Amino acid sequence: MKIQQGFSLFEMMLVMSIIAIFLAMAFPLLRYPWEQFNQTMLQTQLIQAIQIAKHEARIRHQAIALCKSNSLHQCAGEWIDGQLIFIDEYDDGSVHDQAQILKTIHMPAQGGKLYWRSFPIYRDYLQFSASGLAQNDNGTFWYCDAELTAIWALSLSKSGHTRVIYPDRDGVLRDGSGRVLAC
Repeated sequence: MKIQQGFSLFEMMLVMSIIAIFLAMAFPLLRYPWEQFNQTMLQTQLIQAIQIAKHEARIRHQAIALCKSNSLHQCAGEWIDGQLIFIDEYDDGSVHDQAQILKTIHMPAQGGKLYWRSFPIYRDYLQFSASGLAQNDNGTFWYCDAELTAIWALSLSKSGHTRVIYPDRDGVLRDGSGRVLAC
């Protein structure tokens, strides 16, 4: 006669408790790579959005704008919420008809903030002319995490080329002109 052996409820609970403790210890260590991945994805999506807008302007021979959008129907909200790429028929950075919208970009939840600064300062959107040149002078996007630390920036030239900038040795993030990008 064979006696079947198994695990008791106590033994199962003990093993589950040990696994839970190890997972609780590992979770903070896994948070950093996850945040890095999200920041890289945000950076990549933003570079692609800029390149798409520039490309569409050259192909269509029309002014194309990139604006922040929380509704993905109108230009409003925060850059981190999402963006619209649209035909800027009236050169005013506004969507007047849904048919103008070429692409919507929904950003993943970040917990940080994305800023934009250019000249002229009043323009809170990016516009490319029919030739593919930015209507703004050089501009800068920069990302700050939830702790209000400037993590990276994208410097945009008049020709629409982007360059990624990271904090210097002192941990300060500066734009292409050397001005500090604060959160």
